[in-house]
Amino acid sequence: MEKILTQAEIDAMVRTARGTGTSAAMAEVPVVRWDYRQAGRLGREQLASVSMLHEAFARSLTYSIGALLRTAFNVTMMSAEHLGFRDFLGGVPEGTFLASYTLDPFNGSGLIQLDLAVAYALTDILLGGDGSGATPARGMTEIEEQVVETAMHLICRELQTAWQALNVEFRFEKRQHPGEVQQLMLPEERILCLSFEVLVKERRGTMSIAVPTVISSALLRKLSITRPRFYTRHDSPDFTRSLRKLLLKCPFHFELGLAATASSAELADLYPGKVLVLNRAADEPAALFAMGSPIFEASLARVGNQRVAQVLASVEEERN
Repeated sequence: MEKILTQAEIDAMVRTARGTGTSAAMAEVPVVRWDYRQAGRLGREQLASVSMLHEAFARSLTYSIGALLRTAFNVTMMSAEHLGFRDFLGGVPEGTFLASYTLDPFNGSGLIQLDLAVAYALTDILLGGDGSGATPARGMTEIEEQVVETAMHLICRELQTAWQALNVEFRFEKRQHPGEVQQLMLPEERILCLSFEVLVKERRGTMSIAVPTVISSALLRKLSITRPRFYTRHDSPDFTRSLRKLLLKCPFHFELGLAATASSAELADLYPGKVLVLNRAADEPAALFAMGSPIFEASLARVGNQRVAQVLASVEEERN
């Protein structure tokens, strides 16, 4: 006997077929408010490219300013992130050194922030001091500003070297005061904020570099083309094999030598054609050196017109 469906059962079947029966389950899914300010954040691959690029910049800046100061100086990269220009200025401490730079040929401007503790240490060392002592509670003099500008020129030069893939020129412009920097960019404009830790002898501070996102995005696009997209992680199973394969192509300098002694009188009496008798037997093998370290016992041989070293035993085996 066929079952006759009621109107309620028919409506339930229709709702199930249309998928409306899952509305109650969907209602239980939590809804998270999206923050539009997070748009444009650096992805993992982009962050890796930016970090690699500016870690090299930090090392180069360490060497260049360290050579200028002739004392302990170190720069270490801490972070890279996209921020609004207003948020960047909100994180700038009150007592700080601000300098603007221009970006040619993009007709853009950027900002460099350096803690006064580091700025005063730089000026003290460059003016003949030792860079120690407390940070003065006064503003910088005109002479001190000109001294710090020397370091700013070096920073711009190293940035230009790091960003050479984009063929952009960083030019130091002038020192900026807190009330003036708000005119450099719109408050809502996105920037790439690069943060570094700077150590000058006992003085420790931070340096931040603000780059307009329009220009940094052009650099990221350039890096994505010129660099491989995927990297081998050091903890991956293929890392050791890949590293060994790369090392097999590395050139090493070999030398075949005799460890012998001679008196200074014999050395002083040397001349072309003189036979120097060494304190070694004629049939005793020589040592094959790689990068200055003996690795094999070997004897001199010949193959055609080429001199060769006939490997006899490893140095470790000979010692054992």
